Amino acid sequence: MTDLQDAVHEGLTVLRQLIQIDTTAGAGLESKAALWLCRRATERGWQAKVVEPQAGYGSLLTTFKGRSEDALLLLSHLDTAPVGSVGDWSRDPLSGEIADGYVWGRGAVDCKGLVAVWWAVLLLLERTPLERSVVWAAAAGEETRSPWGARWLREHCPELRRCSGVLNEGGGWPLRLGRTPFAVCQVGEKGYARLLLPEGRAYACGQVRIHARLPEAHRTLLRSAGGVAGAWAARLEGAAAVWFTQWMQRNSPHALDPHEMFCHCFEVRRSVEYPGRHELICRALPGELMERVLDHGLRRWGLRLNEGCDLLELDEPTASPLDDPLYEAIHAAHDLPVLPYIASGRSDSSWFRNAGIPVYGWFPHIDADDLMRMHRPDERISVAGFTRAVERLYTLVSRFAADPAEAATKRIPLRLR
Repeated sequence: MTDLQDAVHEGLTVLRQLIQIDTTAGAGLESKAALWLCRRATERGWQAKVVEPQAGYGSLLTTFKGRSEDALLLLSHLDTAPVGSVGDWSRDPLSGEIADGYVWGRGAVDCKGLVAVWWAVLLLLERTPLERSVVWAAAAGEETRSPWGARWLREHCPELRRCSGVLNEGGGWPLRLGRTPFAVCQVGEKGYARLLLPEGRAYACGQVRIHARLPEAHRTLLRSAGGVAGAWAARLEGAAAVWFTQWMQRNSPHALDPHEMFCHCFEVRRSVEYPGRHELICRALPGELMERVLDHGLRRWGLRLNEGCDLLELDEPTASPLDDPLYEAIHAAHDLPVLPYIASGRSDSSWFRNAGIPVYGWFPHIDADDLMRMHRPDERISVAGFTRAVERLYTLVSRFAADPAEAATKRIPLRLR
Protein backbone atom coordinates (compact mmCIF):
# COMPACT_ATOMS: atom_id res chain seq x y z
CA MET A 1 0.00 0.00 0.00
CA THR A 2 1.27 3.47 -0.89
CA ASP A 3 1.80 5.64 2.16
CA LEU A 4 1.43 9.39 2.43
CA GLN A 5 5.11 10.19 2.06
CA ASP A 6 5.47 8.08 -1.07
CA ALA A 7 2.28 9.52 -2.56
CA VAL A 8 3.43 13.09 -1.89
CA HIS A 9 6.87 12.37 -3.34
CA GLU A 10 5.39 10.99 -6.55
CA GLY A 11 2.83 13.79 -6.69
CA LEU A 12 5.61 16.38 -6.49
CA THR A 13 7.50 14.55 -9.23
CA VAL A 14 4.40 14.66 -11.41
CA LEU A 15 3.95 18.37 -10.67
CA ARG A 16 7.54 19.26 -11.54
CA GLN A 17 7.41 17.38 -14.82
CA LEU A 18 4.03 18.85 -15.74
CA ILE A 19 5.36 22.37 -15.17
CA GLN A 20 8.14 21.57 -17.65
CA ILE A 21 5.49 20.87 -20.33
CA ASP A 22 4.36 24.21 -21.75
CA THR A 23 0.55 24.25 -21.79
CA THR A 24 -0.06 27.97 -22.19
CA ALA A 25 -3.77 28.58 -22.65
CA GLY A 26 -5.25 29.04 -26.10
CA ALA A 27 -2.46 27.34 -28.05
CA GLY A 28 -3.77 23.77 -28.00
CA LEU A 29 -0.79 22.40 -26.08
CA GLU A 30 -2.62 20.29 -23.50
CA SER A 31 -2.53 16.98 -25.39
CA LYS A 32 1.18 16.52 -24.73
CA ALA A 33 0.61 16.77 -20.97
CA ALA A 34 -2.50 14.57 -21.11
CA LEU A 35 -0.67 11.85 -23.06
CA TRP A 36 2.27 11.94 -20.65
CA LEU A 37 -0.08 11.54 -17.68
CA CYS A 38 -2.00 8.77 -19.44
CA ARG A 39 1.15 6.73 -20.08
CA ARG A 40 2.14 7.07 -16.44
CA ALA A 41 -1.37 6.12 -15.27
CA THR A 42 -1.65 3.04 -17.48
CA GLU A 43 1.76 1.87 -16.27
CA ARG A 44 0.21 1.72 -12.80
CA GLY A 45 -2.72 -0.28 -14.14
CA TRP A 46 -5.22 2.57 -13.90
CA GLN A 47 -8.15 2.81 -16.30
CA ALA A 48 -7.10 5.96 -18.16
CA LYS A 49 -7.59 7.53 -21.57
CA VAL A 50 -7.01 10.79 -23.42
CA VAL A 51 -10.03 12.45 -25.01
CA GLU A 52 -9.12 14.90 -27.79
CA PRO A 53 -12.18 16.43 -29.51
CA GLN A 54 -9.97 19.05 -31.19
CA ALA A 55 -6.32 18.67 -32.16
CA GLY A 56 -4.09 19.68 -29.26
CA TYR A 57 -6.93 20.03 -26.74
CA GLY A 58 -6.52 16.66 -25.05
CA SER A 59 -7.94 15.88 -21.60
CA LEU A 60 -7.14 12.95 -19.33
CA LEU A 61 -9.92 10.81 -17.86
CA THR A 62 -9.15 8.22 -15.19
CA THR A 63 -11.76 6.04 -13.49
CA PHE A 64 -11.59 4.03 -10.28
CA LYS A 65 -14.76 1.95 -10.37
CA GLY A 66 -16.94 1.49 -7.31
CA ARG A 67 -19.85 -0.84 -6.65
CA SER A 68 -22.58 1.71 -7.45
CA GLU A 69 -23.31 3.73 -10.57
CA ASP A 70 -22.90 6.94 -8.58
CA ALA A 71 -19.57 8.72 -9.06
CA LEU A 72 -17.52 11.57 -7.61
CA LEU A 73 -15.58 13.73 -10.08
CA LEU A 74 -12.16 15.12 -9.15
CA LEU A 75 -11.77 18.00 -11.60
CA SER A 76 -8.63 19.91 -12.60
CA HIS A 77 -7.17 21.47 -15.73
CA LEU A 78 -3.92 21.27 -17.66
CA ASP A 79 -3.71 24.67 -19.35
CA THR A 80 -2.09 27.61 -17.61
CA ALA A 81 -2.03 31.38 -17.77
CA PRO A 82 0.72 32.83 -19.99
CA VAL A 83 4.16 33.18 -18.42
CA GLY A 84 4.46 36.83 -19.44
CA SER A 85 7.92 38.37 -19.33
CA VAL A 86 10.47 35.77 -18.21
CA GLY A 87 12.57 38.62 -16.85
CA ASP A 88 9.95 39.23 -14.16
CA TRP A 89 10.55 35.76 -12.72
CA SER A 90 13.30 34.98 -10.22
CA ARG A 91 13.35 31.36 -11.48
CA ASP A 92 12.67 29.69 -14.81
CA PRO A 93 8.85 29.57 -15.06
CA LEU A 94 8.96 26.19 -16.83
CA SER A 95 11.57 24.54 -14.61
CA GLY A 96 9.49 23.03 -11.81
CA GLU A 97 12.44 23.79 -9.55
CA ILE A 98 12.24 22.88 -5.86
CA ALA A 99 13.90 25.55 -3.73
CA ASP A 100 13.36 26.99 -0.26
CA GLY A 101 10.54 24.54 0.45
CA TYR A 102 8.53 25.43 -2.68
CA VAL A 103 7.90 24.09 -6.16
CA TRP A 104 8.25 27.02 -8.57
CA GLY A 105 6.77 27.53 -12.01
CA ARG A 106 3.71 28.43 -14.02
CA GLY A 107 0.79 26.26 -12.94
CA ALA A 108 2.26 25.33 -9.55
CA VAL A 109 -1.08 26.28 -7.99
CA ASP A 110 -3.36 26.98 -10.98
CA CYS A 111 -3.92 24.25 -11.78
CA LYS A 112 -1.12 21.71 -12.24
CA GLY A 113 -0.75 21.73 -8.47
CA LEU A 114 -4.25 20.30 -8.12
CA VAL A 115 -3.61 17.85 -10.98
CA ALA A 116 -0.66 16.50 -9.00
CA VAL A 117 -2.62 16.45 -5.73
CA TRP A 118 -5.33 14.34 -7.39
CA TRP A 119 -2.60 12.01 -8.66
CA ALA A 120 -1.32 11.52 -5.12
CA VAL A 121 -4.86 11.02 -3.79
CA LEU A 122 -5.49 8.29 -6.38
CA LEU A 123 -2.26 6.57 -5.37
CA LEU A 124 -3.62 6.35 -1.84
CA LEU A 125 -6.99 5.11 -3.15
CA GLU A 126 -5.52 2.29 -5.24
CA ARG A 127 -6.47 -0.48 -2.81
CA THR A 128 -9.44 1.20 -1.17
CA PRO A 129 -12.78 -0.62 -1.71
CA LEU A 130 -15.09 1.99 -3.23
CA GLU A 131 -18.84 2.31 -3.02
CA ARG A 132 -18.94 5.34 -5.33
CA SER A 133 -16.76 5.41 -8.41
CA VAL A 134 -14.09 8.11 -8.52
CA VAL A 135 -13.43 9.84 -11.84
CA TRP A 136 -10.46 12.16 -12.31
CA ALA A 137 -10.43 14.66 -15.15
CA ALA A 138 -7.42 16.79 -16.07
CA ALA A 139 -9.12 18.97 -18.66
CA ALA A 140 -7.98 21.20 -21.47
CA GLY A 141 -9.08 24.74 -22.14
CA GLU A 142 -10.20 26.05 -18.75
CA GLU A 143 -8.44 29.40 -18.86
CA THR A 144 -10.07 30.37 -22.18
CA ARG A 145 -13.43 28.65 -21.53
CA SER A 146 -12.76 26.49 -24.56
CA PRO A 147 -15.62 24.34 -25.91
CA TRP A 148 -13.14 21.43 -26.16
CA GLY A 149 -12.40 20.99 -22.45
CA ALA A 150 -14.58 20.20 -19.44
CA ARG A 151 -17.70 21.44 -21.20
CA TRP A 152 -17.22 18.90 -23.99
CA LEU A 153 -16.34 16.13 -21.54
CA ARG A 154 -19.49 16.71 -19.52
CA GLU A 155 -21.69 16.63 -22.61
CA HIS A 156 -20.12 13.62 -24.33
CA CYS A 157 -18.40 11.32 -21.83
CA PRO A 158 -20.59 8.77 -19.98
CA GLU A 159 -18.15 8.71 -17.06
CA LEU A 160 -18.88 12.35 -16.26
CA ARG A 161 -22.62 12.09 -16.80
CA ARG A 162 -22.74 9.58 -13.94
CA CYS A 163 -21.08 12.00 -11.52
CA SER A 164 -23.44 13.39 -8.89
CA GLY A 165 -20.85 15.66 -7.26
CA VAL A 166 -17.63 17.46 -8.21
CA LEU A 167 -14.57 18.70 -6.33
CA ASN A 168 -12.65 21.41 -8.18
CA GLU A 169 -10.26 24.32 -7.69
CA GLY A 170 -11.41 27.67 -6.36
CA GLY A 171 -11.64 27.30 -2.59
CA GLY A 172 -10.06 25.98 0.56
CA TRP A 173 -8.32 29.29 1.25
CA PRO A 174 -7.54 30.34 4.82
CA LEU A 175 -9.59 33.23 6.17
CA ARG A 176 -9.52 34.88 9.59
CA LEU A 177 -12.69 36.62 10.71
CA GLY A 178 -12.14 38.40 13.98
CA ARG A 179 -10.03 36.00 16.05
CA THR A 180 -11.32 32.81 14.45
CA PRO A 181 -9.60 30.98 11.57
CA PHE A 182 -11.82 29.52 8.86
CA ALA A 183 -11.49 27.96 5.44
CA VAL A 184 -13.73 29.07 2.57
CA CYS A 185 -15.40 26.67 0.16
CA GLN A 186 -16.47 27.98 -3.23
CA VAL A 187 -20.12 27.01 -3.72
CA GLY A 188 -20.93 29.22 -6.71
CA GLU A 189 -19.75 31.79 -9.21
CA LYS A 190 -21.07 35.17 -10.21
CA GLY A 191 -22.71 35.54 -13.59
CA TYR A 192 -20.77 37.30 -16.33
CA ALA A 193 -21.95 39.44 -19.22
CA ARG A 194 -20.11 41.54 -21.78
CA LEU A 195 -22.02 44.09 -23.85
CA LEU A 196 -20.94 46.38 -26.66
CA LEU A 197 -22.37 49.80 -25.89
CA PRO A 198 -24.05 51.99 -28.52
CA GLU A 199 -21.95 54.34 -30.61
CA GLY A 200 -22.36 58.09 -30.63
CA ARG A 201 -22.21 58.60 -26.88
CA ALA A 202 -19.46 59.60 -24.46
CA TYR A 203 -18.61 57.01 -21.80
CA ALA A 204 -16.36 57.42 -18.79
CA CYS A 205 -14.41 54.28 -18.02
CA GLY A 206 -14.91 53.12 -14.46
CA GLN A 207 -16.81 50.89 -12.07
CA VAL A 208 -20.29 50.99 -10.58
CA ARG A 209 -21.58 48.72 -7.81
CA ILE A 210 -25.22 48.00 -7.05
CA HIS A 211 -26.05 46.31 -3.77
CA ALA A 212 -27.75 42.96 -4.36
CA ARG A 213 -29.97 40.71 -2.34
CA LEU A 214 -27.56 38.41 -0.52
CA PRO A 215 -27.24 34.86 -1.81
CA GLU A 216 -27.78 32.20 0.85
CA ALA A 217 -24.06 31.35 0.85
CA HIS A 218 -23.08 34.83 2.00
CA ARG A 219 -25.92 35.03 4.52
CA THR A 220 -24.60 31.78 5.96
CA LEU A 221 -21.04 33.14 6.02
CA LEU A 222 -22.09 36.24 7.96
CA ARG A 223 -24.27 34.35 10.42
CA SER A 224 -21.71 31.60 11.02
CA ALA A 225 -18.70 33.85 11.44
CA GLY A 226 -20.15 36.97 12.99
CA GLY A 227 -22.55 35.79 15.67
CA VAL A 228 -25.24 38.31 16.57
CA ALA A 229 -23.46 41.13 14.71
CA GLY A 230 -23.11 38.94 11.62
CA ALA A 231 -26.80 38.07 11.70
CA TRP A 232 -27.54 41.79 11.97
CA ALA A 233 -25.33 42.54 8.93
CA ALA A 234 -26.98 39.72 6.96
CA ARG A 235 -30.41 41.12 7.73
CA LEU A 236 -29.50 44.71 6.80
CA GLU A 237 -27.51 43.65 3.68
CA GLY A 238 -25.94 46.38 1.53
CA ALA A 239 -23.39 48.73 3.07
CA ALA A 240 -23.74 47.12 6.51
CA ALA A 241 -22.64 43.73 5.15
CA VAL A 242 -19.72 45.30 3.26
CA TRP A 243 -18.50 47.27 6.29
CA PHE A 244 -18.90 44.35 8.68
CA THR A 245 -16.96 41.95 6.42
CA GLN A 246 -14.15 44.47 5.90
CA TRP A 247 -13.86 44.96 9.65
CA MET A 248 -13.96 41.23 10.44
CA GLN A 249 -11.19 40.50 7.90
CA ARG A 250 -8.84 43.19 9.16
CA ASN A 251 -6.26 40.65 10.43
CA SER A 252 -6.80 37.95 7.80
CA PRO A 253 -3.81 36.81 5.68
CA HIS A 254 -6.15 36.38 2.72
CA ALA A 255 -9.27 38.52 2.36
CA LEU A 256 -12.43 38.23 0.29
CA ASP A 257 -13.56 41.33 -1.62
CA PRO A 258 -16.74 42.40 0.21
CA HIS A 259 -17.96 44.46 -2.74
CA GLU A 260 -17.82 41.38 -4.97
CA MET A 261 -19.56 39.39 -2.23
CA PHE A 262 -22.52 41.72 -1.79
CA CYS A 263 -22.83 43.73 -5.01
CA HIS A 264 -23.57 43.37 -8.69
CA CYS A 265 -20.45 44.92 -10.23
CA PHE A 266 -20.33 46.85 -13.52
CA GLU A 267 -17.32 48.18 -15.41
CA VAL A 268 -17.15 50.33 -18.54
CA ARG A 269 -13.93 49.91 -20.49
CA ARG A 270 -12.57 50.53 -23.97
CA SER A 271 -13.10 47.59 -26.28
CA VAL A 272 -10.03 45.78 -27.61
CA GLU A 273 -12.10 43.70 -30.00
CA TYR A 274 -13.97 46.72 -31.39
CA PRO A 275 -11.59 49.72 -31.55
CA GLY A 276 -13.21 53.04 -30.82
CA ARG A 277 -16.10 51.41 -28.95
CA HIS A 278 -16.82 50.79 -25.27
CA GLU A 279 -17.92 47.62 -23.49
CA LEU A 280 -19.83 47.05 -20.29
CA ILE A 281 -18.77 44.13 -18.10
CA CYS A 282 -21.21 42.85 -15.49
CA ARG A 283 -20.58 40.35 -12.68
CA ALA A 284 -23.84 39.46 -10.94
CA LEU A 285 -24.58 37.46 -7.81
CA PRO A 286 -26.97 34.48 -7.89
CA GLY A 287 -30.61 35.17 -7.14
CA GLU A 288 -31.63 37.19 -10.19
CA LEU A 289 -31.54 36.54 -13.92
CA MET A 290 -28.68 38.30 -15.69
CA GLU A 291 -31.09 40.04 -18.06
CA ARG A 292 -32.81 41.75 -15.15
CA VAL A 293 -29.53 42.74 -13.49
CA LEU A 294 -28.20 44.12 -16.77
CA ASP A 295 -31.31 46.15 -17.43
CA HIS A 296 -31.10 47.61 -13.92
CA GLY A 297 -27.43 48.48 -14.30
CA LEU A 298 -27.73 49.97 -17.79
CA ARG A 299 -30.17 52.54 -16.48
CA ARG A 300 -27.20 54.16 -14.70
CA TRP A 301 -25.99 55.12 -18.18
CA GLY A 302 -29.46 55.94 -19.53
CA LEU A 303 -29.50 52.74 -21.61
CA ARG A 304 -31.79 49.75 -22.04
CA LEU A 305 -30.69 46.21 -22.82
CA ASN A 306 -32.75 45.91 -25.99
CA GLU A 307 -31.96 49.38 -27.31
CA GLY A 308 -28.63 49.47 -29.13
CA CYS A 309 -26.58 47.21 -26.81
CA ASP A 310 -25.02 44.13 -28.42
CA LEU A 311 -24.63 41.15 -26.09
CA LEU A 312 -21.20 39.56 -26.67
CA GLU A 313 -21.03 37.06 -23.78
CA LEU A 314 -23.50 35.82 -21.19
CA ASP A 315 -23.11 33.29 -18.38
CA GLU A 316 -25.78 33.05 -15.70
CA PRO A 317 -24.69 32.92 -12.02
CA THR A 318 -24.40 29.47 -10.50
CA ALA A 319 -24.73 28.11 -6.96
CA SER A 320 -24.57 24.68 -5.35
CA PRO A 321 -26.69 23.68 -2.35
CA LEU A 322 -25.38 23.96 1.19
CA ASP A 323 -27.15 20.78 2.34
CA ASP A 324 -25.55 18.42 -0.20
CA PRO A 325 -23.79 15.33 1.25
CA LEU A 326 -20.53 16.30 -0.47
CA TYR A 327 -20.55 19.76 1.11
CA GLU A 328 -21.31 18.20 4.49
CA ALA A 329 -18.40 15.79 3.96
CA ILE A 330 -16.07 18.74 3.32
CA HIS A 331 -17.07 20.18 6.70
CA ALA A 332 -16.56 16.85 8.45
CA ALA A 333 -13.13 16.16 6.94
CA HIS A 334 -11.52 19.55 7.56
CA ASP A 335 -9.67 20.77 10.63
CA LEU A 336 -11.18 24.30 10.54
CA PRO A 337 -14.76 25.58 10.34
CA VAL A 338 -15.78 25.91 6.68
CA LEU A 339 -17.61 28.93 5.24
CA PRO A 340 -19.31 29.10 1.81
CA TYR A 341 -18.65 31.86 -0.69
CA ILE A 342 -19.51 32.87 -4.25
CA ALA A 343 -16.48 33.55 -6.47
CA SER A 344 -16.33 36.54 -8.79
CA GLY A 345 -14.49 34.66 -11.56
CA ARG A 346 -15.49 31.82 -13.86
CA SER A 347 -14.18 28.26 -14.01
CA ASP A 348 -15.09 24.83 -15.34
CA SER A 349 -17.39 24.43 -12.34
CA SER A 350 -20.11 26.35 -14.17
CA TRP A 351 -20.49 23.67 -16.87
CA PHE A 352 -21.53 21.17 -14.20
CA ARG A 353 -23.59 23.49 -12.01
CA ASN A 354 -25.59 24.52 -15.07
CA ALA A 355 -26.42 20.84 -15.55
CA GLY A 356 -27.67 20.57 -11.95
CA ILE A 357 -24.55 18.85 -10.58
CA PRO A 358 -23.23 20.27 -7.27
CA VAL A 359 -19.64 21.51 -7.47
CA TYR A 360 -17.49 22.65 -4.58
CA GLY A 361 -14.21 24.51 -5.01
CA TRP A 362 -11.91 22.93 -2.45
CA PHE A 363 -8.09 22.95 -2.70
CA PRO A 364 -7.17 23.42 0.97
CA HIS A 365 -4.00 24.48 2.76
CA ILE A 366 -2.56 26.75 0.07
CA ASP A 367 -0.62 29.61 1.67
CA ALA A 368 -2.12 33.08 1.26
CA ASP A 369 1.09 34.40 -0.34
CA ASP A 370 1.03 31.58 -2.90
CA LEU A 371 -2.58 32.41 -3.80
CA MET A 372 -1.53 35.96 -4.66
CA ARG A 373 1.03 34.66 -7.17
CA MET A 374 -1.45 32.86 -9.43
CA HIS A 375 -1.33 34.31 -12.97
CA ARG A 376 1.65 36.39 -11.82
CA PRO A 377 5.44 35.96 -11.86
CA ASP A 378 7.04 33.52 -9.39
CA GLU A 379 4.01 31.27 -9.03
CA ARG A 380 4.79 28.57 -6.48
CA ILE A 381 3.31 26.07 -4.03
CA SER A 382 4.86 25.08 -0.72
CA VAL A 383 5.80 21.44 -0.26
CA ALA A 384 4.22 21.56 3.20
CA GLY A 385 0.96 22.94 1.79
CA PHE A 386 0.96 20.35 -0.98
CA THR A 387 1.41 17.60 1.60
CA ARG A 388 -1.43 18.87 3.78
CA ALA A 389 -3.69 19.19 0.73
CA VAL A 390 -3.04 15.56 -0.24
CA GLU A 391 -3.75 14.37 3.29
CA ARG A 392 -6.98 16.36 3.68
CA LEU A 393 -8.33 15.60 0.23
CA TYR A 394 -7.56 11.90 0.57
CA THR A 395 -9.41 11.87 3.88
CA LEU A 396 -12.38 13.60 2.26
CA VAL A 397 -12.50 11.47 -0.89
CA SER A 398 -11.94 8.17 0.88
CA ARG A 399 -14.67 8.86 3.43
CA PHE A 400 -17.12 10.04 0.78
CA ALA A 401 -16.47 7.37 -1.85
CA ALA A 402 -15.36 4.36 0.17
CA ASP A 403 -17.43 1.37 1.17
CA PRO A 404 -19.28 2.54 4.32
CA ALA A 405 -17.84 -0.35 6.35
CA GLU A 406 -14.33 0.64 5.27
CA ALA A 407 -14.93 4.36 5.76
CA ALA A 408 -15.91 3.87 9.39
CA THR A 409 -12.42 2.65 10.23
CA LYS A 410 -10.43 4.42 7.52
CA ARG A 411 -7.10 5.93 8.48
CA ILE A 412 -4.63 7.53 6.14
CA PRO A 413 -1.52 5.35 5.71
CA LEU A 414 1.17 7.50 7.27
CA ARG A 415 4.87 6.83 7.29
CA LEU A 416 6.59 10.17 7.44
CA ARG A 417 10.28 10.00 8.11
